[in-house]
Amino acid sequence: MRSLTQFDYMLDSYDSQDQILEDLRSNFINTFPVDYIRNKMTVAEYIEGKGNKDSFCNRLERELSGLGSIKGATASKFGIYYSQKYQKYLINKVWQTPKDNPNLRP
Repeated sequence: MRSLTQFDYMLDSYDSQDQILEDLRSNFINTFPVDYIRNKMTVAEYIEGKGNKDSFCNRLERELSGLGSIKGATASKFGIYYSQKYQKYLINKVWQTPKDNPNLRP
């Protein structure tokens, strides 16, 4: 097994692609700080399905794919999403209905 010190050489290879990915990550976390997500984010700002390209879920899935891809599954992976087929919000059954939004049903 190698020790971490054997990988120090990689620190010198930080290149422009690394900076692009860091800029993407930084932009995302500045747009969506933890306090905002916990206390201020609306369902519309969070969800997939209504065509909002700036939604949290859309940006996480598409914009940040260089940091690790989560593509390939349905929007239900985000817990709540807007169904074009049923024209309403749907909640993944593993989630509970939010207390402040009783109209949202699994």
